Amino acid sequence: MRTRLPLIAFALAAAARPAPAAVPPVPTPDGNPITEDKRVLGKILFWDEQLSSDDSIACGTCHRPAFGGADPRSGRHTGIDKGTIDDVMGSPGIVSLGRDGHAQLHPLFGTGPQVTPRLAPSNFAGIWADELFWDGRASTLENQIRFPIEHPDEMGSTLDNAVDRFTRHDSYVRAFAQAFPDDPKITPANIARALAAYERTLG
Repeated sequence: MRTRLPLIAFALAAAARPAPAAVPPVPTPDGNPITEDKRVLGKILFWDEQLSSDDSIACGTCHRPAFGGADPRSGRHTGIDKGTIDDVMGSPGIVSLGRDGHAQLHPLFGTGPQVTPRLAPSNFAGIWADELFWDGRASTLENQIRFPIEHPDEMGSTLDNAVDRFTRHDSYVRAFAQAFPDDPKITPANIARALAAYERTLG
């Protein structure tokens, strides 16, 4: 009897606790309702390495579902002092590219991938956030998406470059027309809307 009393007391206390609060629904802006065609297109874009300048990095490269949407890889970003106590661990990005688009020797990373000054966090929690990045520079997922694409260490490209690339593929032309029947074009805004719509379905 002596051994059962603590278990009974624990069970009664647990039963008396209020149920945890439900996770709120993922907010969806009026200008970007989620449709199945848009979700599927966004998932394809999320894993397409053509969003990076050298076809080596996709959104899913750094935000991996099996690791809670975060990046299991890491590299050392030494800064200009090349190895001191203030080094940070960050996500590997693209190799350094010159103006001609060809790989060039980087003073810190040589011919290897550049390491960004931060480790990519989970993208799951961001679907509820009304401010993104440490300084709140993006207020929506649609606004946030261009930052890693345009960062010279991360993906080193632009959404305009992505438009040029995707327009050459008939399959993408058809997919964008199905996902955006009211505006059936491949545009930077529609790329961002599709990616954001897909990410919101992960909650």
